[in-house]
Order: sequence, then C-alpha cells, then structure tokens
Amino acid sequence: MELKASGISDEVWAEHVRALENREPFLDFTFKRSGPDGDKWLSTSGVPIINADGEFQGYRGIGRDQTAQIESKERASLLSNVVNSVDDAISIFDQEDRLAYYNDAYATLSAGMEDALTLGLSDAIGGYHMGITAENVAE
Repeated sequence: MELKASGISDEVWAEHVRALENREPFLDFTFKRSGPDGDKWLSTSGVPIINADGEFQGYRGIGRDQTAQIESKERASLLSNVVNSVDDAISIFDQEDRLAYYNDAYATLSAGMEDALTLGLSDAIGGYHMGITAENVAE
C-alpha cells in the first residue's frame, strides 16, 4: 500500500516515488506528517545501500524537523501580504539604521531610488525614514 506524504503536490510526490523505485539518492525531500503530537514538517535525504552482490538493501540517510523554519516562513509571508495590502508606505529600520523591510507602497514612493532599496543598506534614501527607529518605537 502506497502512502502519499501530505503538504506536497502530486508532481513532487510522483518524482520522489520515481526516485525511490529507481533506487536513486534523494535530497531534502520535505513533507508534512500528522501525528499525536500535531503536524510536523520533515525533511529527509538518503542514498541507496547496495550489498556486495549488487542487491538493494534500503536507504541510509538523515531526517530533520523543519517545522519551526517552515512555520516562520509562512508567518513572514502572511505578514508581508498584509503589509503590502496597505496603501501607506511602510519601511522598517533596525538599530543600526539599516533598511530591514519595506512594502510595495514604499517602493513606489521611492521610484528612481531603487539602489537605496537594498535590505541591510545603512542610511537608505539619504537617511530619510520619518525618524522612526527601533529605539523610539520601543519608547
């Protein structure tokens, strides 16, 4: 009985099954597993093990829990979508006054200054960012 991993497309699953049937190595196959402790995102990699007689013995590999990383990316994507839905220009600068984030409206407002819209760039757009920094947001 074949069990399809969840959280992946039929095409990705079919490619993984094909690799397994052909006894090929696989790298970072990521899928969702549901269990008594909730949903987990796992990533596995493996290489086929062949004995001295040339017979396939199974796979040797490693698996990692990627749940925190994937959930973090999903939250960041959601936040980005929400912030980009706002018509107001939004930019965030870190404690060293480096550009950490900006939305689409900010990019539009900054047309012609695309070189300054580099994340991590200090003093972006000539130092103009409405005076909002991490220090005065915390106050």
